[in-house]
Amino acid sequence: MEDGVTAVDFSPDGQRIAFLKENQSQTSVYIQDLAKAKQPVTLIVSLTAVDFNLLWTETGSLALTPKPSYFVNGQAWLINLSSRSLRWLGGGSGYSLVFSSPFNFGLEFSSSARTESKIGLIDKSGKSLAELSFSTVADKCSFSLEKKVAFCAVPYSANKSSGLVLPDDFLKRAVYFKDEIYRIDLESSAVDIVFDLEDTLFDMVDIKHRSDQLFFINRYDNQLYLYNLGSL
Repeated sequence: MEDGVTAVDFSPDGQRIAFLKENQSQTSVYIQDLAKAKQPVTLIVSLTAVDFNLLWTETGSLALTPKPSYFVNGQAWLINLSSRSLRWLGGGSGYSLVFSSPFNFGLEFSSSARTESKIGLIDKSGKSLAELSFSTVADKCSFSLEKKVAFCAVPYSANKSSGLVLPDDFLKRAVYFKDEIYRIDLESSAVDIVFDLEDTLFDMVDIKHRSDQLFFINRYDNQLYLYNLGSL
């Protein structure tokens, strides 16, 4: 594998890998075909900006998303792999994105206050579809691979109430939350509570949905948990 790689993502079909290399002032995006042996690495685009994450949003597009911080007015860019062109997706304080490759939806996060985020449902081009009525961080949200739904862990209590700055304090583990799980219907934008376990401390990240089951990691003990959704 290449040296100096700062971010990696796989194509939706798993046949290609994209990765970033950054120096002090420049980000370069590369792709390699994994379907055949000894395929060359291809430079797709370079730009004069740094501190990006990488998302393969659909077969022909990659998104460069900023590493989120309340103190940084980040910007996201969409790369067309055929034309190797860049198009602005969105931006703002604390800006980040989560995408669903199978269904071409995304969740767009930006800071509306030091402790609150504005969350919007968007399509694959970045067009706004709906504003959601809760606040959380991008690491707590994920799309189902099987259904047109998303799941988000939403904090309703924290171990730090004054001077909190999100998403920064969360990302550096300066704060832990107690979460409940919301489900978002991507077609109607309806939001409902999946479960609320008041007597259990769950600070959930890396949520995955498969076969009516939710998998997540609890930041309190770094253990993997499974929750059966049943007929939900």
